[in-house]
Amino acid sequence: MHNVIRAEGEGGSTIRNSSLPLPATVFVEEGERITLDFKSVQLTGDTGRLVLHDVIMDNRSLGPIASLEIEMKRPVSVIAVYRDQILVWPKLRGQDGSVADPDLVVLRSDLGVVTSEGGKAIWLDRYLTLGLRSVEWRVVKAVYKGVDVTVNVTVRASESGTIAIPAAISYLTVRVRDVLGMPVPFANVVYSGPGGEVKASTDYSGIAKLGVVPNGQGRISAGLIGASEGEVSIPPGEHIVVLPVSPYTITLITSLITPTYMVVRRRKNE
Repeated sequence: MHNVIRAEGEGGSTIRNSSLPLPATVFVEEGERITLDFKSVQLTGDTGRLVLHDVIMDNRSLGPIASLEIEMKRPVSVIAVYRDQILVWPKLRGQDGSVADPDLVVLRSDLGVVTSEGGKAIWLDRYLTLGLRSVEWRVVKAVYKGVDVTVNVTVRASESGTIAIPAAISYLTVRVRDVLGMPVPFANVVYSGPGGEVKASTDYSGIAKLGVVPNGQGRISAGLIGASEGEVSIPPGEHIVVLPVSPYTITLITSLITPTYMVVRRRKNE
């Protein structure tokens, strides 16, 4: 009398002493023993792999076992469930689109916890091969410049490469002008806040780009001809520092005064 064993699996799972790969349906003599072998890890490319998650026999979970010996007394169904994983590199992404390398990222799903330090690559599950159930990862912790910038969200790994982790960061740009609204070039701008101190100089348009910083309260100071300092909140909005006078304003006033002086002097000579 024959019994049927239906075995399903991925990742190079096989029936021992047989060249028949899974999935397969096999007719076996009653009382005969058959052994199924399951690879714990099977690479599917440079950045993909299958990891054994569970072996289910007749709807009973046996765990991620490496092999299973069955004495055939009745029809049997065996399913090897694998975790489809890909290699990803976490990057922090602010609401304004700013991007930064994290100090630390911790993600959790119902399959476990993964940690990336310094933006190093990690293996993330995309789905389980049984039912192709998609896996969601909750952001447990995100740290940038020593500051907790965690945002309570979930992410999914869809393809290998960079994975964006929403975080409380922003790209800080400061505009420096004088009391007349003229831009102030070459001003020294300093921001002190969560994550430490950053410095930059304004360009010809009076704009200083200080890079990505953690959100929060801080202070901005600027100086060239005179100085100014004040508290800011990162984000929101445009950050403006007003100095007494811009070199552009001085040049403009000088250009207006010189012709006037020459005209007055000429009239006196006449």
